[in-house]
Amino acid sequence: MKIGDLEYIIKRLIRRYIFPNSILYAIKRIFPTFLFRNANITDTEIYINTIKNVLASLNTKITQDKTVVEIGAGATCSYGYEISGRFGCKYFSHEPYVNLNKKIDEKMYAKSRVKYPELNKENVIRIDKLSSIPDASVDFIISSSVLEHVYDFSALTAELKRIIAPNGIMIHQVDYRDHYFKYPYHFLLFSKKIWSKYLSPKSLPRWRISDHIKNFRQVGFEASVFQKNSLETEFDKIKHRIHPEFSNYSEDSLKTAYAIITVQIKHQTD
Repeated sequence: MKIGDLEYIIKRLIRRYIFPNSILYAIKRIFPTFLFRNANITDTEIYINTIKNVLASLNTKITQDKTVVEIGAGATCSYGYEISGRFGCKYFSHEPYVNLNKKIDEKMYAKSRVKYPELNKENVIRIDKLSSIPDASVDFIISSSVLEHVYDFSALTAELKRIIAPNGIMIHQVDYRDHYFKYPYHFLLFSKKIWSKYLSPKSLPRWRISDHIKNFRQVGFEASVFQKNSLETEFDKIKHRIHPEFSNYSEDSLKTAYAIITVQIKHQTD
């Protein structure tokens, strides 16, 4: 075992047993601007421009008559304010686990109103269940750093297929790194049993990009990789020590650190 491995294991144990998600969420509520500054309260415009560029490559765009659903919105509806303000669309901000931080959310809304005076806050609707959305009613589904945390991915994709319109488009940005970013691939060194029982923060099932692509296709979607990158130097440090349980994955899938996946319903051809 290398010194880095020991450091990693110790910090993973601390994260799991001393700072579980319940404790972190409690701290987050008490000190909302001090910890966990996610993109949805810092750089919303960068994310929205990425969405816009992906849609442009698909020869489509969000317009006023469209409906957008964001999966895993986090502590604010900031992406919704940005997108609805820019395009005038109806927006569902879906978040089943994290409470709305009203103070920061109001700040993000006010910030968007400066850029988009016509922004109607009633167009941005926060929900905690997708079951409230009618079948085949959503034109665009988006997410940012969410899919890597979803354990029951098959259940999610089935629900996404239910709500998306026949010509709808999904854009998912996925962070495939170990979320202890100093060691972006170290979680691949452990068996499923050891990871799940002792080291996992209980929110990181270690999906690889091929898992997501396969599952989307199994439920009748066309899934394509719009963009992806790897951390070659970091991957080289551990690639010869990856646990045998990952032997059925390609090296490309294992080392993918970040990706943008586009998804559409697969239509039958005559």
